[in-house]
Amino acid sequence: MKLKDAFDYILDKNNALRDFNAYMIGVAYDGDDSFLFVNLTIDDEVIEKNTLYYHTHVTSGKIRSSEGVEDFYCAETIEELIVQLPLIASDLSYHVYKLKEDVLELSSEYALKALFPRLPNPDFHDLDDFKVEAIKLVSALNH
Repeated sequence: MKLKDAFDYILDKNNALRDFNAYMIGVAYDGDDSFLFVNLTIDDEVIEKNTLYYHTHVTSGKIRSSEGVEDFYCAETIEELIVQLPLIASDLSYHVYKLKEDVLELSSEYALKALFPRLPNPDFHDLDDFKVEAIKLVSALNH
């Protein structure tokens, strides 16, 4: 799903997503050895008052690094939010992931492993090979 469709899906299924620990996430490889993760949400309290507030949590980081970038964006309309977001966020394909925890709080290799369980365990696998496999999976999602 593209960004607008993903938010429409969240509007329709918001309670179900929350109840099942599901997240609407887009992932990209930026070509600079860094992976970008975008989590979309809508403010629950505001929905009950018949007004919407769109939230986006964006993180990026490199494999083998605990350093990264984290940003939060919010707006009353999707169009206002899109203007704030990194350009790549609008082009991503978003998917629902049922997860045990918010992967955006993890380093990139662990976030990728949580999103793509078929990736090898980053603790016991060569991280260069891990990155190659992760790039293939992320690229396939967005094409």
